[in-house]
Amino acid sequence: MDVDEAHKVLGLYVGASHEQIELKYAELSQRLSSDEKTELDRLQLARRVALGEDAPTPETPLWRRGPVVVLMIFVALGLVSVAFFVAAKSLDKTQAERVATASEAEAVTARDAWASYQKATGITSEQAGKGDELFVQAKAAFDNGEYADAKQLFGDATGAWFAAFKAEDKRISEAWDTEVLGFWRSNLKNKFPFDADAEEEAEADDVARLLNPASGTIWAVSLEYEALSEVEVQDRKVVTPLKQYEQVKAQATPIRDALFGINSPTIDVQFEMRLKGPPSLTLHRLQVGDAEAVSRGDEFVAAHWRQSDGGATLTRGTDRSEKREVLVDLSDSDWGLLRMLSKGNYLGERDGMHAWEFEPEQFGARRGKGAAIHVKSGEHRPFDIEIFERFKPD
Repeated sequence: MDVDEAHKVLGLYVGASHEQIELKYAELSQRLSSDEKTELDRLQLARRVALGEDAPTPETPLWRRGPVVVLMIFVALGLVSVAFFVAAKSLDKTQAERVATASEAEAVTARDAWASYQKATGITSEQAGKGDELFVQAKAAFDNGEYADAKQLFGDATGAWFAAFKAEDKRISEAWDTEVLGFWRSNLKNKFPFDADAEEEAEADDVARLLNPASGTIWAVSLEYEALSEVEVQDRKVVTPLKQYEQVKAQATPIRDALFGINSPTIDVQFEMRLKGPPSLTLHRLQVGDAEAVSRGDEFVAAHWRQSDGGATLTRGTDRSEKREVLVDLSDSDWGLLRMLSKGNYLGERDGMHAWEFEPEQFGARRGKGAAIHVKSGEHRPFDIEIFERFKPD
């Protein structure tokens, strides 16, 4: 602002006295409100210039100021744009890395879960192998800073392991439905010893196939099912509960323990037996496998019930005569002694000895006192018909 312009702002002629300038400034200042601060500032500047307190500022022609201002604005905008682009680019890269890292963590969880399941079961899977390949590719992409590709590959690897778990879940469910429940219905249901009154017998081989501890289907499926039950990925289980699983397992365990030795694939029961016959001149003989118990004396005879030889016979005859009357012939049965004992009256257990009593006619007599069979078989009670009848995986 120059001197001429300052006087014009104040409404005075050039050459006005200091008193006139001060009076005019005071008058105009009184008229301005606080909302007109800009005009007041301009008025104050005019006063100072008019009084000679500030040097006049030469005006730069608009034609000279315009291009410079515009150029400066464009330069400033350009710098801001570049800075924004660089910042956005850096932010995008950081975000992409963060997302890829999270995807990697999910893949590692799925990979470790499969490794644990595979170690427990020995199962291999084509889908799981594909997951391993994709994970290696994802790691390479991540290390090269290709975060978008890495995220996709980590996700694909996780999907491959989930597919492997899904296939296992389906396979285990089908095995349980067909090889356990279906096999039971087709081969064992309504047959002795699972039905004590049934004439038809279950094949010992079929019972062993289902229940033996070494390779029995129930335990084989159970091993894989329980290993899969432990798997949890992204806070969710991957296994589908099996029908009647806990019931079948609980009912099958006492039969397994009673009939099979440790890790034995076939029926293998060692026990002792004693025959107490009715008072008579004849001898009763109980033949089980290679062992024979006679109705005189108190000695127990060691016996061995094997899957290949489960038959039993009961005969009577004189002491020296080789001619014997066959009272019960179960020599072709897989469950000879068990079937024979199931017809008796169980008296209970005392000091490890189990006793069954029979009616006289069951031992070929019309009257008098019946006979008894005593068995020492250990804690698992293989001749307890009730543990078989309780097994009902329906």
